[in-house]
Amino acid sequence: MEIIDYFDSDKKIYWITQIESCDWNAAKLLSKLLRNPIEFLNVLGDNGKLFILKYNDKLVSFATLTQRECIREDSLYPWIGFVFTRPEYRGNKYSKKIIEHACKVAKEQGYDRVYIATEHAGELYKKYGFLYKENMLDVFGVENQVFYKDI
Repeated sequence: MEIIDYFDSDKKIYWITQIESCDWNAAKLLSKLLRNPIEFLNVLGDNGKLFILKYNDKLVSFATLTQRECIREDSLYPWIGFVFTRPEYRGNKYSKKIIEHACKVAKEQGYDRVYIATEHAGELYKKYGFLYKENMLDVFGVENQVFYKDI
């Protein structure tokens, strides 16, 4: 298993198609943003990262680390988002591994806190040390739980 940064990869189109093939609407949105780098910057902010956990050339898990997320609260950043593990790899704590990597990179960038928003039950993030902050509406008008973690 290896974690790579999509933006440093020379196989960007391959990874986009791998993300696009995931059966999750947010993965479809992410692949659309990746196909249009200007839109990616407009939606998720400058210096965004996309971490891919791979086994050989197989996509296992991915997550972003960005200045913006679906919650538009300028005082909260950076955000870990688009956390996904393919169903066949679930139960092995790969989400934890990719989240920990994003936290490590955020710390290296000088941040002392990261945020995650989810419209689903946030129990997964609580298991990984995140604390509930509050519910907030996202850009689509959907209520999300917002969590944070000091790093």
